[in-house]
Amino acid sequence: CRRIPDEINEVCGCNPPQETPAPTPNPTRPPNPNPQPTPEPTRNSQCDVCGNSRSVNKPFSAVEVPGYGITTCGDLQSDGLDRQISPSDCRRIPDQINAVCGCNPACNICDNGRSVGSPNAIVRIPGLSPVRCRELQEYGLEGSITPSECRNIPNFINDVCECEPQQPTPDPTRNPSPQPIPAPNPTRNPNPQPTPAPNPDQTRAPTCVTVGKKGGRN
Repeated sequence: CRRIPDEINEVCGCNPPQETPAPTPNPTRPPNPNPQPTPEPTRNSQCDVCGNSRSVNKPFSAVEVPGYGITTCGDLQSDGLDRQISPSDCRRIPDQINAVCGCNPACNICDNGRSVGSPNAIVRIPGLSPVRCRELQEYGLEGSITPSECRNIPNFINDVCECEPQQPTPDPTRNPSPQPIPAPNPTRNPNPQPTPAPNPDQTRAPTCVTVGKKGGRN
């Protein structure tokens, strides 16, 4: 009998159930008579996405920026002006979009104010793919070439793209041809005039003159 209660106590529900205490509510603070206004979130400063105070020259070009995905250069510039870009992102963006968005000042690849003289010639520049002179000139004018690249390009393209004006090749100087000397007219031998035949009527017989001894006439 002494062992039975321990064996059947839980199975037969011999112990009375314990009441579950009610949860203790958290203390309620009295209302603050002088509530402080919630501070506004700190706004970002405007971001110059080109990084050189220039506007993008190719607003419709697509560019991929980490954290923003693929967007256009114009939309990215608008986000920067609307303070939608954080300062840490703004510091990285110019290097990523500089060439694609045309942020650089215009570059004259000939470096002498002239256009390329051979636009279809293909030029090879270290670090760049082969490109036609005409296309390279367009990249420079639209701001896709950095100032440091612009300083080095003329050394590679000057001859191939014909940046220097071609001097016209003078015609070879010919020695003047001597004027032909006119041949002299052949001199004709004068024709001798025929000797007229003696006229028998004009022939006179000799006249005899008597001469005296002293040489006088009779």
